[in-house]
Amino acid sequence: MKSLLSILFLFSASHGFSADFSEFVGSWRFCEKATIDLWRSEAKTDAKKEHVEKLIKFKKELQAKLNMPFYSDIEITAKSIVGVTGIVMPKYDLISLEKKPGRVSARVYFHEDKNDPGDAYESAISISIIEGKKLRLDVELEMAVSYIFENK
Repeated sequence: MKSLLSILFLFSASHGFSADFSEFVGSWRFCEKATIDLWRSEAKTDAKKEHVEKLIKFKKELQAKLNMPFYSDIEITAKSIVGVTGIVMPKYDLISLEKKPGRVSARVYFHEDKNDPGDAYESAISISIIEGKKLRLDVELEMAVSYIFENK
């Protein structure tokens, strides 16, 4: 009789589960223009278009008032994604991960700011490489938001 551990290992291997973010490890620079273009292209209804424009305006106001980047550059390690620029630097700690065709989906503990980790909560993200070289990070928080990055 197989042990429970070996059964779980066989199940996870056969269903595309992976233990980490290894295929994305590295330093990634946030691409503001590509992200804004993506948000606008994916907003199909008038309500979503209006929401996107309000979000862009809000982010731009933070940039101007607080000298805060639109979003942080990130460093991806095997077990986390960590913001490395700005006043507020997000952190996503890996809980579980599943590989799907063309993307990786994960459950993470999301920290709005890595320097204030007490307010973490569980969330979903997905990561994919687009246009052969850019990283797309889709985050499910209070709303779904996507960000585009280039390898540094």
